[in-house]
Amino acid sequence: MKPNPDIEITGRVDSFNLEADAEGAVLVAYTTDERGTVARSWIRFGPAAARALKMRAANLPDFPAETAAPAARPLPRYTLEPGWVDVDVPGWELKGDKPSGERLGECHELFHPHDDNADIEAALSWADGLIGTPQTWFHVRERGFDRWEAGTR
Repeated sequence: MKPNPDIEITGRVDSFNLEADAEGAVLVAYTTDERGTVARSWIRFGPAAARALKMRAANLPDFPAETAAPAARPLPRYTLEPGWVDVDVPGWELKGDKPSGERLGECHELFHPHDDNADIEAALSWADGLIGTPQTWFHVRERGFDRWEAGTR
C-alpha cells in the first residue's frame, strides 16, 4: 500500500490492532464515519515513536466504559406496583415471598384516588401490614413505570 499524505480519514475508531515489528509499530484502525461507512487506515511508528506511544498509553486514565460495572442489585423479596385491580379499577399489587415461604399476591383498590402521595404512603403501610414487619422501600422507575421494592432474596 502506497501512502497518500493528501487523504484524511476521520471518524470513530470501532476497533484497532497495534503490532510491533523490527521497524517499530503499526497501528491499523477501523473507523466509522457519520454515514456509517467503515474505513481501514494504518499508521507506521518508528522505534522512538513506538516507545513514546507505549509510555503515553500506559498513563491514560480509565474511561467509563473500562471501569468495572456496578454490582447488580439483588432481587427484591417484595414488589409493590400500581396497576389495575379490575376493569377500570386502579389499585395496587403486592407480590413476594415471606421468609416462612408463604407466597404473597394481594391486590387493593387505590386508597386515596385524588392524592398520589397519600395513596403511595397508604399502599406502603398496607404492604407492611401484609408482610408483617415494616420494610425499607425503594422507588424504582423503569421504562416509565413505577414500582417499589423491599427486602432481598
